[in-house]
This record gives sequence, C-alpha cells and structure tokens, in this order.
Amino acid sequence: MNNIKNHYYSRNAFESLVENSWSDEVVCEVKINGEWRVFTEQIDLGYEPLSYRWGDLESLGEGSERRYMRFSKWFHEKEHVLQ
Repeated sequence: MNNIKNHYYSRNAFESLVENSWSDEVVCEVKINGEWRVFTEQIDLGYEPLSYRWGDLESLGEGSERRYMRFSKWFHEKEHVLQ
C-alpha cells in the first residue's frame, strides 16, 4: 500500500477553518524536504485536487509522513517559534 500523497495548501481555506470553527479543529501537517508544512488537502498520486474554489491552492509536493494536532496546541507551538 502506497502511503505517499500529493499535498496542497490554501491560506483562504485554512483561515476559514480557524475563523468558522465551533471547536478546537485539527491542523494537518506533512513533512516535505525535512520541513513540516500545513496542508488543507491531500490527494492520491495521479489525481487532481478536488477543489480549486479557494482560488489560492498551492502544491506543496509529495509526502508520506503526516501529523495531526489540535489547533490550540499547534498555535501554541508556532507561537514560540515566531517570538
């Protein structure tokens, strides 16, 4: 079973998730070229993204190592990096 997928990020989709959240949503990250990157869509290799409706969909590349965490924890970790 091939676990490698194409990953995409939309800032508009991510911001919508955060702004319209009723609870502590899950943030999804993939490791690409040694760096953890937030993704908003993952697609099996050979297929196109399901939605371009956000208008800013960016291809991040292929990856198989993913992690998921609650937004509050993710934001807390990023807050320390940004300071």
